[in-house]
Amino acid sequence: MNIYVEILLTAWLVVFVVDLSGFTQSWKAALGRWLHVDPSNLRCKPFDCSLCMTFWTTLAVTLIAGELSFVTVAFCALCALFADTMATTTTLIKDAVLATLDAIYKRINK
Repeated sequence: MNIYVEILLTAWLVVFVVDLSGFTQSWKAALGRWLHVDPSNLRCKPFDCSLCMTFWTTLAVTLIAGELSFVTVAFCALCALFADTMATTTTLIKDAVLATLDAIYKRINK
């Protein structure tokens, strides 16, 4: 597979896990209970920051693939820069699909 497609898919997967799935909030809540601190005050960069985690994870993918170059590092940084946009776009697509299915369901039941 093309390295740029792998970087882009990896970036989307990281954004999904960190921002959308609730996994980050779950482990931060567990860690907060274990450390007896408020999870909202707990910062564990790069693991709770989609921008940081996207950059480092995509960089690791390029290293493992043996494709490390200036261009691939720049593409990793570009994907990290648009991490918030990826999360928003994914939510927008999900909401559009749900609204379409709801409209179809309402049409069928008329």
